[in-house]
Amino acid sequence: MSFIEIGLFPIETGAALGRHDDTSKREKVKSKKSKKTKIFIRDYFTRILTPVAQRREAAKIFKETQINYFFSASLRLCAAGVKNYPVNFYPKKINGRFYNPRNVGKSEKTNAVGTGASFICGSFIRFYLHIDLKTKQIIEAKYKTDGCGFLVAAAEVLAEKIVGEKLTELHGLGRNALHNAIETELEKFPFERNHCPEICLDALQKAFSDFRTFQIEEFTGEKALICTCFSVSEETIEKVIEKNRSATVEEVTALCNAGGGCGSCGFLIQEMIDVY
Repeated sequence: MSFIEIGLFPIETGAALGRHDDTSKREKVKSKKSKKTKIFIRDYFTRILTPVAQRREAAKIFKETQINYFFSASLRLCAAGVKNYPVNFYPKKINGRFYNPRNVGKSEKTNAVGTGASFICGSFIRFYLHIDLKTKQIIEAKYKTDGCGFLVAAAEVLAEKIVGEKLTELHGLGRNALHNAIETELEKFPFERNHCPEICLDALQKAFSDFRTFQIEEFTGEKALICTCFSVSEETIEKVIEKNRSATVEEVTALCNAGGGCGSCGFLIQEMIDVY
């Protein structure tokens, strides 16, 4: 089993493709208890495909030598009988989440889907939510990704945080608050990994937007519905803005609750404010 499969998308794209560190090291270590050779191939990025030449060389070594273990982040030598153990090169808290994900997959009753991607590393993540239509409670939050351990860990924290919550209790789903929650749980991310929680938040917000669209399509009332979390109509929001000269989404939320749930209608409320 390779890291790619742990990441649930058995495709070698994005973060798993093409990037290689010239400082990769290879060592042969003789075991005291056995004459078998342990080969360690250490690469310093997450799930990197080592060059084809190195893979062929490693396969050649396997044929010529009795190998007990093969440590690699990405080499697919399982077919040759090699035991593939992933290298631990994440911080402890990230590592724990990465190797023991609890929310990977897709909910059977998914009714909200959102995807986020990064141009920095090429990784993406897709959230699948099951939200109760009557209570607006998030019953289940699952995800799939081809990303690194930092991305997986951030997704795990977000999924755990929102399950059991009602959309009306999310208080606009503030990005800063959620980002802080991730770093509180996992500690501050390295600068080069800051985009990992951001694309998780993007995917989550798009999932809520998807649910809002679904709710609006099912809505049979005469007045246009803007905030599906609190069932606030366009007419109500217009009256609030006009009467109180509201200048921000937060002001509108304080007066009629619109935008105070999942936050997916915030941009529409802002457009209405701009018009007035």
